[in-house]
Amino acid sequence: MAPYAVIGILSALWKRQETGEGSVVDISMLDVLTGLHTYRAKYYLVAGEIPRPVGTGHVSHVPLRAYKTKDSGIVIEAFMDHFFRNLCNALGLEKLPDDPRFNSRPKRLENKEGLDNLIEEAFQKKTAAEWCEIFDRPETEVPGGPINTLDKTLADPQLQAREMVVEIDAPHTGKLKDVGNPIKISTMGKQRYNPPPILGEHSNLILREKLGMSEEELEELKEKNII
Repeated sequence: MAPYAVIGILSALWKRQETGEGSVVDISMLDVLTGLHTYRAKYYLVAGEIPRPVGTGHVSHVPLRAYKTKDSGIVIEAFMDHFFRNLCNALGLEKLPDDPRFNSRPKRLENKEGLDNLIEEAFQKKTAAEWCEIFDRPETEVPGGPINTLDKTLADPQLQAREMVVEIDAPHTGKLKDVGNPIKISTMGKQRYNPPPILGEHSNLILREKLGMSEEELEELKEKNII
């Protein structure tokens, strides 16, 4: 669920606590996706700029993109002067922050292609894990992280702690794993997940309890292979 949708739900719940009245939450998926354009929409509405593909990069900040390492990709967000100097020091490019082509954010954006090439060339000397270990050191202070494959993503300790990988007891197939609910509400307690039903598993229950059919009617439907 998109962030704006979550905010809308939380706002409605809060209003109910404050006033005692319920609220209708009106969320359009089209509206949410439009809202997620944020600054790109403003660039168009103010300056008439129509976005073009930029890959993993950013139209306003450099360096902020995915770079190839010796074995896989890594994402770096070091466009601010402080972080840019830290990144260059970690990469062995100590002279770049004082280079007239790159010594300010506007200059780095103006010379984006040349800067990206120099940074990526340096990145390819080590693996993504090696770079992440360097960037995670307190004295390095470089915002960045690996581009994980799905197996590494789902094994991430933070996702595990947030119960985003859950185990479901499915009587027909044994235990199954699935993705958890990203919305956590304090008053809900521990969430319970049901296994997917097999074909026709709840037919009798629904027809009997919801539609009021008798046992005789159910038997007749079974004899006709309707259920």
